[in-house]
Amino acid sequence: MKKIILILLFQCQIWGTFAQKDSVKVLFSEEIVERFEQTEVIGIAERMGVKRPVKAAVRGGINIVPNITPNSSSDLFIGYEQKLNKDLSLNLTLLFHSQSLKFGIEPRWYFDMQKRVNQGLQAYNTSGRYISFRFTKGTLKTNNSILFFYTPYYESMACSINYGYQFGNVLDLSISAGYKNVRESYVDNRGLIKNNLILPQSTLWFISTNFRLGMGLNFPRFKSQKNKKFEKLTFSNNNFDVNHLLKIDLQNLLHIDKYNQHLKVEIAYEHRIGNSFFSTNTSFSGEISAFKFYSQKGIIDSSLKFKNIDVKIKIPIWENEQKSNFYSNVQLSQQVRYYMFKNREIRRGKSGKNFNGSYTGLEASYLYSAFNKSTFNNKYFSNKLDNSSSFGVGAVFGFQNQFNNKVYFDWSTSFLLTKNNPTNSIIFSKFGNVFINYGLKIGFVR
Repeated sequence: MKKIILILLFQCQIWGTFAQKDSVKVLFSEEIVERFEQTEVIGIAERMGVKRPVKAAVRGGINIVPNITPNSSSDLFIGYEQKLNKDLSLNLTLLFHSQSLKFGIEPRWYFDMQKRVNQGLQAYNTSGRYISFRFTKGTLKTNNSILFFYTPYYESMACSINYGYQFGNVLDLSISAGYKNVRESYVDNRGLIKNNLILPQSTLWFISTNFRLGMGLNFPRFKSQKNKKFEKLTFSNNNFDVNHLLKIDLQNLLHIDKYNQHLKVEIAYEHRIGNSFFSTNTSFSGEISAFKFYSQKGIIDSSLKFKNIDVKIKIPIWENEQKSNFYSNVQLSQQVRYYMFKNREIRRGKSGKNFNGSYTGLEASYLYSAFNKSTFNNKYFSNKLDNSSSFGVGAVFGFQNQFNNKVYFDWSTSFLLTKNNPTNSIIFSKFGNVFINYGLKIGFVR
Protein backbone atom coordinates (compact mmCIF):
# COMPACT_ATOMS: atom_id res chain seq x y z
CA MET A 1 0.00 0.00 0.00
CA LYS A 2 2.85 2.37 0.84
CA LYS A 3 4.47 1.69 -2.52
CA ILE A 4 1.22 2.42 -4.39
CA ILE A 5 0.85 5.73 -2.56
CA LEU A 6 4.43 6.71 -3.46
CA ILE A 7 3.82 5.91 -7.13
CA LEU A 8 0.62 7.97 -7.19
CA LEU A 9 2.38 10.91 -5.53
CA PHE A 10 5.21 10.63 -8.00
CA GLN A 11 2.78 10.72 -10.97
CA CYS A 12 0.99 13.74 -9.49
CA GLN A 13 4.29 15.58 -9.18
CA ILE A 14 5.19 14.82 -12.82
CA TRP A 15 1.85 16.12 -14.11
CA GLY A 16 2.37 19.17 -11.91
CA THR A 17 5.66 20.01 -13.65
CA PHE A 18 3.81 20.29 -16.96
CA ALA A 19 1.03 22.39 -15.48
CA GLN A 20 3.27 24.83 -13.57
CA LYS A 21 6.31 26.80 -14.62
CA ASP A 22 7.90 26.64 -11.19
CA SER A 23 10.34 23.81 -10.59
CA VAL A 24 9.28 21.12 -8.23
CA LYS A 25 11.59 19.04 -6.14
CA VAL A 26 10.58 15.41 -5.72
CA LEU A 27 11.94 13.61 -2.73
CA PHE A 28 12.22 9.78 -2.72
CA SER A 29 12.49 7.74 0.44
CA GLU A 30 13.44 4.07 0.67
CA GLU A 31 11.33 1.81 2.85
CA ILE A 32 13.31 -0.91 4.58
CA VAL A 33 11.43 -4.23 4.86
CA GLU A 34 12.91 -6.38 7.57
CA ARG A 35 11.18 -9.63 6.49
CA PHE A 36 8.63 -10.90 3.97
CA GLU A 37 5.79 -13.13 5.11
CA GLN A 38 5.66 -15.93 2.59
CA THR A 39 2.47 -17.92 2.06
CA GLU A 40 3.14 -21.45 3.26
CA VAL A 41 1.66 -24.32 1.30
CA ILE A 42 1.46 -27.59 3.23
CA GLY A 43 1.36 -30.51 0.83
CA ILE A 44 -0.55 -33.73 1.17
CA ALA A 45 2.65 -35.59 2.12
CA GLU A 46 3.21 -33.24 5.04
CA ARG A 47 -0.45 -33.23 6.08
CA MET A 48 -1.14 -36.97 5.92
CA GLY A 49 1.89 -38.92 4.73
CA VAL A 50 5.25 -40.13 6.00
CA LYS A 51 6.78 -36.65 5.76
CA ARG A 52 4.53 -35.27 8.47
CA PRO A 53 6.08 -35.07 11.96
CA VAL A 54 3.98 -36.93 14.55
CA LYS A 55 4.43 -37.06 18.32
CA ALA A 56 1.30 -39.05 19.21
CA ALA A 57 -1.62 -40.80 17.52
CA VAL A 58 -5.08 -42.08 18.45
CA ARG A 59 -6.53 -44.78 16.22
CA GLY A 60 -9.31 -47.35 16.11
CA GLY A 61 -10.47 -50.09 13.80
CA ILE A 62 -10.55 -53.84 13.32
CA ASN A 63 -7.93 -56.41 14.31
CA ILE A 64 -8.22 -59.16 11.65
CA VAL A 65 -7.20 -62.62 12.87
CA PRO A 66 -6.28 -65.61 10.65
CA ASN A 67 -9.25 -67.81 9.75
CA ILE A 68 -8.01 -70.84 11.67
CA THR A 69 -11.21 -72.21 13.23
CA PRO A 70 -14.82 -72.49 12.04
CA ASN A 71 -15.77 -69.40 14.04
CA SER A 72 -12.60 -67.31 13.96
CA SER A 73 -13.65 -63.70 14.46
CA SER A 74 -11.85 -60.41 14.50
CA ASP A 75 -11.57 -57.89 17.35
CA LEU A 76 -12.31 -54.20 17.49
CA PHE A 77 -9.50 -52.06 18.88
CA ILE A 78 -8.81 -48.56 20.17
CA GLY A 79 -5.18 -47.54 20.54
CA TYR A 80 -2.94 -44.67 21.58
CA GLU A 81 0.70 -44.37 20.50
CA GLN A 82 3.09 -41.90 22.18
CA LYS A 83 6.54 -41.17 20.80
CA LEU A 84 9.21 -41.38 23.54
CA ASN A 85 12.04 -40.05 21.39
CA LYS A 86 13.00 -40.01 17.71
CA ASP A 87 12.59 -43.75 17.04
CA LEU A 88 10.96 -45.20 20.18
CA SER A 89 7.26 -45.20 21.02
CA LEU A 90 4.78 -46.76 23.46
CA ASN A 91 1.46 -48.27 22.33
CA LEU A 92 -1.56 -48.74 24.59
CA THR A 93 -4.45 -50.76 23.16
CA LEU A 94 -7.91 -52.00 24.14
CA LEU A 95 -9.24 -55.06 22.24
CA PHE A 96 -12.97 -55.81 22.31
CA HIS A 97 -14.37 -59.30 21.67
CA SER A 98 -17.67 -60.99 22.45
CA GLN A 99 -15.97 -63.22 25.02
CA SER A 100 -13.24 -60.98 26.36
CA LEU A 101 -11.84 -57.50 26.89
CA LYS A 102 -8.08 -57.24 26.51
CA PHE A 103 -5.58 -54.55 27.42
CA GLY A 104 -2.27 -54.35 25.56
CA ILE A 105 1.01 -52.51 26.10
CA GLU A 106 3.70 -52.48 23.42
CA PRO A 107 7.01 -50.56 23.31
CA ARG A 108 8.27 -50.17 19.73
CA TRP A 109 11.60 -49.39 18.09
CA TYR A 110 11.41 -47.98 14.55
CA PHE A 111 14.89 -49.21 13.76
CA ASP A 112 15.48 -47.56 10.35
CA MET A 113 13.63 -44.28 10.97
CA GLN A 114 16.80 -42.26 11.67
CA LYS A 115 18.32 -43.42 8.37
CA ARG A 116 15.18 -42.56 6.37
CA VAL A 117 14.93 -39.12 8.00
CA ASN A 118 18.58 -38.40 7.11
CA GLN A 119 17.81 -39.38 3.51
CA GLY A 120 14.80 -37.04 3.43
CA LEU A 121 12.34 -39.88 2.90
CA GLN A 122 10.20 -39.26 5.99
CA ALA A 123 9.85 -37.29 9.21
CA TYR A 124 9.91 -38.55 12.79
CA ASN A 125 6.47 -40.11 13.17
CA THR A 126 4.67 -43.45 13.61
CA SER A 127 5.22 -44.91 10.12
CA GLY A 128 7.80 -47.49 9.13
CA ARG A 129 9.34 -50.81 10.09
CA TYR A 130 9.58 -51.69 13.75
CA ILE A 131 10.56 -54.34 16.31
CA SER A 132 8.43 -54.52 19.45
CA PHE A 133 7.51 -56.47 22.57
CA ARG A 134 3.74 -56.94 22.96
CA PHE A 135 1.94 -57.89 26.19
CA THR A 136 -1.84 -58.40 26.36
CA LYS A 137 -3.96 -59.30 29.36
CA GLY A 138 -7.63 -60.20 29.11
CA THR A 139 -10.69 -60.73 31.25
CA LEU A 140 -12.66 -63.86 30.30
CA LYS A 141 -16.35 -64.48 30.69
CA THR A 142 -17.79 -67.88 31.57
CA ASN A 143 -19.21 -69.50 28.43
CA ASN A 144 -21.28 -72.47 29.57
CA SER A 145 -22.95 -73.33 26.29
CA ILE A 146 -21.31 -72.81 22.90
CA LEU A 147 -24.17 -73.75 20.64
CA PHE A 148 -23.11 -74.19 17.04
CA PHE A 149 -19.42 -73.40 16.72
CA TYR A 150 -16.51 -73.46 19.08
CA THR A 151 -13.08 -72.08 19.76
CA PRO A 152 -10.56 -74.67 21.02
CA TYR A 153 -9.30 -72.20 23.63
CA TYR A 154 -9.71 -68.72 25.07
CA GLU A 155 -6.59 -66.78 25.92
CA SER A 156 -6.13 -64.73 29.07
CA MET A 157 -2.56 -63.48 28.51
CA ALA A 158 -0.07 -63.32 25.64
CA CYS A 159 3.56 -62.19 25.24
CA SER A 160 5.31 -61.90 21.88
CA ILE A 161 8.23 -60.43 19.96
CA ASN A 162 7.05 -58.71 16.77
CA TYR A 163 8.48 -57.51 13.49
CA GLY A 164 6.13 -55.20 11.64
CA TYR A 165 5.41 -52.35 9.28
CA GLN A 166 2.98 -49.56 10.14
CA PHE A 167 1.47 -47.13 7.64
CA GLY A 168 0.33 -44.26 9.84
CA ASN A 169 -3.12 -44.83 11.30
CA VAL A 170 -4.40 -46.89 8.38
CA LEU A 171 -2.55 -50.22 8.33
CA ASP A 172 -0.39 -52.18 10.77
CA LEU A 173 1.02 -55.55 9.66
CA SER A 174 3.30 -57.68 11.81
CA ILE A 175 4.45 -61.25 12.47
CA SER A 176 4.61 -62.39 16.10
CA ALA A 177 6.28 -65.23 17.98
CA GLY A 178 5.52 -65.89 21.64
CA TYR A 179 3.29 -67.74 24.06
CA LYS A 180 -0.21 -67.51 25.53
CA ASN A 181 -1.88 -68.55 28.73
CA VAL A 182 -5.09 -70.24 27.55
CA ARG A 183 -8.12 -72.01 28.93
CA GLU A 184 -9.19 -74.95 26.75
CA SER A 185 -12.77 -75.82 25.83
CA TYR A 186 -14.28 -79.22 26.66
CA VAL A 187 -17.41 -81.35 26.10
CA ASP A 188 -19.55 -82.06 29.17
CA ASN A 189 -21.50 -85.24 29.90
CA ARG A 190 -24.51 -83.97 27.87
CA GLY A 191 -22.40 -83.40 24.76
CA LEU A 192 -22.32 -79.59 24.98
CA ILE A 193 -19.11 -77.63 24.44
CA LYS A 194 -18.22 -75.46 27.42
CA ASN A 195 -15.55 -73.15 28.73
CA ASN A 196 -15.58 -71.74 32.25
CA LEU A 197 -13.38 -70.12 34.85
CA ILE A 198 -12.87 -73.38 36.78
CA LEU A 199 -10.71 -74.85 34.04
CA PRO A 200 -6.92 -74.74 34.56
CA GLN A 201 -4.76 -72.61 32.30
CA SER A 202 -1.99 -73.97 30.09
CA THR A 203 0.84 -72.43 28.02
CA LEU A 204 0.52 -72.35 24.25
CA TRP A 205 3.40 -71.31 21.96
CA PHE A 206 2.48 -69.66 18.67
CA ILE A 207 3.65 -67.87 15.52
CA SER A 208 1.09 -65.65 13.80
CA THR A 209 0.64 -62.71 11.47
CA ASN A 210 -1.37 -59.71 12.71
CA PHE A 211 -3.35 -57.33 10.55
CA ARG A 212 -4.93 -54.12 11.85
CA LEU A 213 -6.97 -51.80 9.68
CA GLY A 214 -8.29 -48.50 10.98
CA MET A 215 -8.23 -44.73 11.02
CA GLY A 216 -7.37 -42.04 13.53
CA LEU A 217 -5.83 -38.68 14.38
CA ASN A 218 -2.21 -37.56 14.57
CA PHE A 219 -0.82 -34.97 16.98
CA PRO A 220 0.15 -32.17 16.85
CA ARG A 221 -2.76 -31.22 14.61
CA PHE A 222 -2.34 -28.83 11.70
CA LYS A 223 -4.30 -25.62 12.26
CA SER A 224 -5.51 -23.48 9.40
CA GLN A 225 -4.25 -19.90 9.66
CA LYS A 226 -4.79 -16.83 7.51
CA ASN A 227 -1.25 -16.90 6.17
CA LYS A 228 -1.43 -20.61 5.28
CA LYS A 229 -3.17 -22.38 2.47
CA PHE A 230 -3.81 -26.10 2.35
CA GLU A 231 -4.09 -28.26 -0.68
CA LYS A 232 -7.41 -29.95 -1.26
CA LEU A 233 -7.47 -33.05 0.92
CA THR A 234 -7.52 -36.09 -1.35
CA PHE A 235 -7.72 -39.83 -0.70
CA SER A 236 -4.18 -40.38 -1.95
CA ASN A 237 -1.65 -39.01 -4.41
CA ASN A 238 -3.06 -39.92 -7.81
CA ASN A 239 -0.65 -38.11 -10.12
CA PHE A 240 1.40 -41.03 -11.41
CA ASP A 241 1.35 -43.39 -14.39
CA VAL A 242 1.51 -47.18 -14.18
CA ASN A 243 0.86 -49.94 -16.71
CA HIS A 244 1.19 -53.06 -14.59
CA LEU A 245 0.91 -54.06 -10.92
CA LEU A 246 1.97 -57.09 -8.89
CA LYS A 247 -0.29 -57.30 -5.83
CA ILE A 248 0.17 -59.44 -2.71
CA ASP A 249 -2.74 -59.68 -0.27
CA LEU A 250 -1.56 -59.50 3.36
CA GLN A 251 -4.69 -60.68 5.16
CA ASN A 252 -5.02 -64.07 6.82
CA LEU A 253 -1.44 -65.18 6.08
CA LEU A 254 -0.08 -67.43 8.82
CA HIS A 255 -0.86 -69.00 12.20
CA ILE A 256 0.85 -71.94 13.92
CA ASP A 257 0.12 -73.45 17.33
CA LYS A 258 -0.55 -76.99 18.57
CA TYR A 259 -4.26 -76.75 17.71
CA ASN A 260 -4.15 -74.99 14.35
CA GLN A 261 -1.70 -74.58 11.47
CA HIS A 262 -2.74 -72.21 8.72
CA LEU A 263 -1.04 -70.75 5.62
CA LYS A 264 -2.48 -68.65 2.81
CA VAL A 265 -0.93 -67.08 -0.30
CA GLU A 266 -2.80 -64.72 -2.61
CA ILE A 267 -1.20 -62.83 -5.49
CA ALA A 268 -2.57 -60.91 -8.47
CA TYR A 269 -1.08 -59.36 -11.60
CA GLU A 270 -2.82 -56.50 -13.43
CA HIS A 271 -1.71 -55.33 -16.88
CA ARG A 272 -3.00 -52.54 -19.12
CA ILE A 273 -4.43 -53.53 -22.49
CA GLY A 274 -2.68 -51.38 -25.09
CA ASN A 275 -3.05 -47.67 -24.39
CA SER A 276 -6.65 -47.99 -23.22
CA PHE A 277 -8.40 -47.85 -19.86
CA PHE A 278 -8.98 -51.61 -19.95
CA SER A 279 -6.81 -54.06 -18.02
CA THR A 280 -6.55 -57.77 -17.28
CA ASN A 281 -6.35 -58.86 -13.64
CA THR A 282 -5.19 -62.44 -13.00
CA SER A 283 -5.25 -63.73 -9.42
CA PHE A 284 -4.34 -66.94 -7.59
CA SER A 285 -5.23 -67.88 -4.04
CA GLY A 286 -4.03 -70.98 -2.18
CA GLU A 287 -4.92 -71.88 1.42
CA ILE A 288 -4.18 -74.87 3.66
CA SER A 289 -5.26 -75.43 7.25
CA ALA A 290 -4.74 -78.28 9.69
CA PHE A 291 -6.86 -78.03 12.83
CA LYS A 292 -8.51 -80.03 15.59
CA PHE A 293 -12.25 -80.04 16.04
CA TYR A 294 -15.14 -81.74 17.80
CA SER A 295 -17.31 -83.91 15.58
CA GLN A 296 -21.06 -83.48 15.84
CA LYS A 297 -23.00 -86.65 16.74
CA GLY A 298 -26.59 -85.41 16.97
CA ILE A 299 -29.01 -82.73 18.15
CA ILE A 300 -31.10 -82.07 21.24
CA ASP A 301 -34.11 -79.86 21.90
CA SER A 302 -33.49 -76.82 24.06
CA SER A 303 -34.85 -73.34 24.69
CA LEU A 304 -33.51 -69.82 24.99
CA LYS A 305 -35.10 -66.81 26.67
CA PHE A 306 -35.63 -63.91 24.29
CA LYS A 307 -37.44 -60.88 25.74
CA ASN A 308 -38.93 -63.09 28.48
CA ILE A 309 -40.19 -65.58 25.88
CA ASP A 310 -38.93 -69.16 25.72
CA VAL A 311 -37.77 -69.90 22.18
CA LYS A 312 -37.48 -73.58 21.23
CA ILE A 313 -34.30 -74.45 19.31
CA LYS A 314 -32.35 -77.51 18.30
CA ILE A 315 -28.66 -77.49 19.22
CA PRO A 316 -25.87 -79.90 18.28
CA ILE A 317 -24.18 -82.32 20.63
CA TRP A 318 -20.57 -83.34 20.12
CA GLU A 319 -18.15 -86.24 20.48
CA ASN A 320 -15.93 -86.13 23.57
CA GLU A 321 -12.59 -86.40 21.76
CA GLN A 322 -11.17 -83.88 19.32
CA LYS A 323 -10.24 -85.05 15.83
CA SER A 324 -7.64 -83.78 13.38
CA ASN A 325 -8.80 -82.28 10.11
CA PHE A 326 -7.21 -80.82 6.99
CA TYR A 327 -8.66 -78.17 4.69
CA SER A 328 -7.37 -76.84 1.37
CA ASN A 329 -8.67 -74.17 -0.96
CA VAL A 330 -7.49 -73.06 -4.40
CA GLN A 331 -9.00 -70.29 -6.48
CA LEU A 332 -8.08 -68.98 -9.95
CA SER A 333 -9.69 -65.83 -11.26
CA GLN A 334 -9.43 -63.85 -14.49
CA GLN A 335 -10.96 -60.39 -14.82
CA VAL A 336 -11.16 -57.87 -17.64
CA ARG A 337 -11.58 -54.44 -16.03
CA TYR A 338 -12.62 -51.06 -17.39
CA TYR A 339 -11.85 -47.97 -15.26
CA MET A 340 -14.98 -45.97 -15.91
CA PHE A 341 -14.00 -42.43 -14.91
CA LYS A 342 -10.26 -42.49 -15.59
CA ASN A 343 -10.39 -40.68 -18.94
CA ARG A 344 -12.38 -37.80 -17.43
CA GLU A 345 -10.05 -37.56 -14.42
CA ILE A 346 -6.99 -37.36 -16.69
CA ARG A 347 -8.55 -34.62 -18.85
CA ARG A 348 -9.28 -32.57 -15.71
CA GLY A 349 -5.74 -33.05 -14.45
CA LYS A 350 -6.86 -35.00 -11.37
CA SER A 351 -5.13 -38.29 -12.16
CA GLY A 352 -2.37 -40.00 -14.04
CA LYS A 353 -2.90 -43.07 -16.18
CA ASN A 354 -3.04 -45.69 -13.44
CA PHE A 355 -5.33 -48.29 -11.88
CA ASN A 356 -6.85 -46.09 -9.17
CA GLY A 357 -10.60 -45.65 -9.17
CA SER A 358 -13.91 -47.37 -9.84
CA TYR A 359 -14.05 -50.20 -12.36
CA THR A 360 -16.45 -52.68 -13.92
CA GLY A 361 -15.87 -55.69 -16.11
CA LEU A 362 -16.16 -59.44 -16.59
CA GLU A 363 -14.85 -62.26 -14.38
CA ALA A 364 -14.30 -65.98 -14.77
CA SER A 365 -13.46 -67.84 -11.57
CA TYR A 366 -12.65 -71.45 -10.62
CA LEU A 367 -12.70 -72.64 -7.02
CA TYR A 368 -11.79 -75.98 -5.47
CA SER A 369 -11.99 -76.73 -1.75
CA ALA A 370 -11.54 -79.97 0.17
CA PHE A 371 -12.03 -81.17 3.75
CA ASN A 372 -10.47 -84.36 5.06
CA LYS A 373 -13.52 -84.89 7.30
CA SER A 374 -16.93 -83.28 7.46
CA THR A 375 -17.15 -80.91 10.42
CA PHE A 376 -20.91 -81.32 10.83
CA ASN A 377 -23.32 -84.15 10.54
CA ASN A 378 -24.94 -83.59 7.15
CA LYS A 379 -28.23 -85.00 8.44
CA TYR A 380 -28.74 -81.90 10.57
CA PHE A 381 -26.95 -79.13 8.66
CA SER A 382 -27.38 -78.24 5.00
CA ASN A 383 -24.07 -76.37 4.67
CA LYS A 384 -21.88 -79.45 4.61
CA LEU A 385 -18.13 -78.91 4.42
CA ASP A 386 -16.78 -81.40 1.93
CA ASN A 387 -14.91 -81.62 -1.37
CA SER A 388 -16.36 -79.21 -3.92
CA SER A 389 -15.45 -77.40 -7.11
CA SER A 390 -17.20 -74.70 -9.09
CA PHE A 391 -16.70 -72.52 -12.13
CA GLY A 392 -18.54 -69.26 -12.64
CA VAL A 393 -18.65 -66.33 -15.06
CA GLY A 394 -20.28 -62.96 -14.65
CA ALA A 395 -19.91 -59.25 -14.01
CA VAL A 396 -17.62 -57.54 -11.48
CA PHE A 397 -17.79 -54.08 -9.90
CA GLY A 398 -15.13 -52.61 -7.64
CA PHE A 399 -12.87 -49.84 -6.45
CA GLN A 400 -9.05 -49.93 -6.23
CA ASN A 401 -6.54 -47.47 -4.82
CA GLN A 402 -2.75 -47.52 -4.63
CA PHE A 403 -0.97 -45.65 -1.81
CA ASN A 404 2.59 -44.32 -2.20
CA ASN A 405 3.54 -47.18 -4.56
CA LYS A 406 3.61 -49.63 -1.63
CA VAL A 407 0.14 -50.48 -0.42
CA TYR A 408 -3.08 -51.14 -2.31
CA PHE A 409 -6.76 -51.51 -1.47
CA ASP A 410 -9.11 -53.45 -3.77
CA TRP A 411 -12.80 -53.96 -3.00
CA SER A 412 -14.96 -55.87 -5.47
CA THR A 413 -18.29 -57.65 -5.82
CA SER A 414 -18.88 -60.25 -8.54
CA PHE A 415 -22.20 -61.68 -9.73
CA LEU A 416 -21.35 -65.12 -11.10
CA LEU A 417 -23.42 -67.66 -13.01
CA THR A 418 -22.41 -71.19 -12.06
CA LYS A 419 -23.66 -74.69 -12.82
CA ASN A 420 -22.87 -76.36 -9.50
CA ASN A 421 -23.11 -75.03 -5.97
CA PRO A 422 -19.77 -74.34 -4.27
CA THR A 423 -19.46 -75.06 -0.54
CA ASN A 424 -17.36 -73.28 2.07
CA SER A 425 -16.19 -70.89 -0.61
CA ILE A 426 -15.95 -67.13 -0.81
CA ILE A 427 -19.59 -67.09 -1.86
CA PHE A 428 -21.48 -64.51 0.17
CA SER A 429 -25.03 -65.48 -0.83
CA LYS A 430 -26.92 -67.04 -3.73
CA PHE A 431 -30.12 -66.58 -5.68
CA GLY A 432 -30.71 -69.67 -7.77
CA ASN A 433 -27.59 -70.11 -9.93
CA VAL A 434 -26.38 -66.52 -9.42
CA PHE A 435 -23.74 -66.19 -6.71
CA ILE A 436 -22.49 -62.99 -5.11
CA ASN A 437 -18.72 -63.16 -4.67
CA TYR A 438 -17.42 -60.45 -2.30
CA GLY A 439 -13.70 -59.64 -2.09
CA LEU A 440 -11.54 -57.25 -0.06
CA LYS A 441 -7.79 -57.21 -0.75
CA ILE A 442 -5.29 -55.10 1.18
CA GLY A 443 -1.56 -55.58 0.78
CA PHE A 444 1.73 -54.68 -0.86
CA VAL A 445 2.03 -53.66 -4.49
CA ARG A 446 4.97 -53.38 -6.89
